[in-house]
Amino acid sequence: MCGRYSLTITKAALQARFPGALGDPPHEPRYNIAPSQSAPILAAPKGERRWAAMQWGFSMTDGGRLINARAETLTQRPMFRGLLDRFRALVPADGFYEWPKTASAGARPRPVRIVRRDRAPFAFAALWRQAEENSSGEFVILTTRPNALVGPFHDRMPVVLSPEREDEWLDRDRPFAALSAALFEPWDPCEWEAYAVSDAVNRSGRDDPACIDPAPPDGRRTLK
Repeated sequence: MCGRYSLTITKAALQARFPGALGDPPHEPRYNIAPSQSAPILAAPKGERRWAAMQWGFSMTDGGRLINARAETLTQRPMFRGLLDRFRALVPADGFYEWPKTASAGARPRPVRIVRRDRAPFAFAALWRQAEENSSGEFVILTTRPNALVGPFHDRMPVVLSPEREDEWLDRDRPFAALSAALFEPWDPCEWEAYAVSDAVNRSGRDDPACIDPAPPDGRRTLK
């Protein structure tokens, strides 16, 4: 799954990575984006890429929030069927967090940040919708099976689109049923790395560089 992510680059770098989109990216460097928070996405509601700020997670009738959706079962979920052709989006990121399983009973797992080895930004595949509860819109991040790097931490990982597949995902003239299955394949783990980070990221209210700082090599727990 994906429960936290980062987008630490500047607005100028974001525009350079995703050129040609209409509007002004609603962005400043973010180190710990959490569910229910607003974040920049790229959608194509009228066939042209456009920046928007939307809230992470679909609000549910029970008061909860759905933040992820399995790519393999999207067509089986009634709540997604009307979104698959016209409401696809890109969610820019440059890292995401997982909390590894721990063998010590009662011990809190140390969070890890998963990034590209070249530290380049990338895009999650997502769906968006308008909602009465949130006039700006809401989005969910799609997930797939993990690659060999993420697998030891979790049995799901976000769908990260390769740059050449981003246009395909946003193409409103290409029905969901016609999209390549390769869109949802996990990336080669050799292009990624994971490193332990400070416990600062455990607090959803924290959003500063301490969240991406590597943890001390001696294994001490830190909370800056």
